[in-house]
Amino acid sequence: MRLSRRALLAATTAATALSSAPPASAATHRRLRTGFERLAADGYTLLNGQRVGIVTNPTGITRDARHIVDVMHADPHVDLRAVFGPEHGFRGTAQAGGSEGRYDDPATGLPVYDTYLKSGQPLADVFTASGVDTVVFDIQDVGARFYTYIWTLYDCMEAAQLAGKRFVVLDRPNPVTGRSAEGPVLHKEFATFIGRQPISQAHGMTVAELARLFNGEFLTTPVALDTVLMTGWKRS
Repeated sequence: MRLSRRALLAATTAATALSSAPPASAATHRRLRTGFERLAADGYTLLNGQRVGIVTNPTGITRDARHIVDVMHADPHVDLRAVFGPEHGFRGTAQAGGSEGRYDDPATGLPVYDTYLKSGQPLADVFTASGVDTVVFDIQDVGARFYTYIWTLYDCMEAAQLAGKRFVVLDRPNPVTGRSAEGPVLHKEFATFIGRQPISQAHGMTVAELARLFNGEFLTTPVALDTVLMTGWKRS
């Protein structure tokens, strides 16, 4: 049975607590582990045999402030082939409303492709040109509908489906709260890059939960999606 958009939004906010929060028997001060930390600790098993590209920006870092692109590039267990830069670029050198364009990253030698202001088939063509099999997404959200990186996520999921690519989302916390969704829901006729789909202003979800909502409710054709959830995170 297909849930209504509002019902699915409410269900995602409440029910996914079981998958992203620690079990009741866990230690009170259990350390939070992000999706990337769990992926790396498992030796990137989820990406075995895949040519990988990643959508990320300066928020895609480890707890010791290393950029995950540098970490992945140095690890023989993952075949990282490309980086896809959003607004400001993946190293954060561009101003608001700008990007770093197409270049080779001096630190790693990896090709960096510009995704800013691209969507649909033009963005799918970028993924195809990169030669990757799997697109990974790891960008920190702020919990608000008008934060454009969640719509970068949406556009990349749609484009990955068009290009026949697998899509993997690495989870990070919602820094506001995961207990409730608040504020007005966007009307579809007002959709822009600061709000593509009708979700509430404070959506109450993590990045991986948003990806599941987008895939189950809003994308015309779902992408082949995997999510790596956090452990040790509390919604409150």
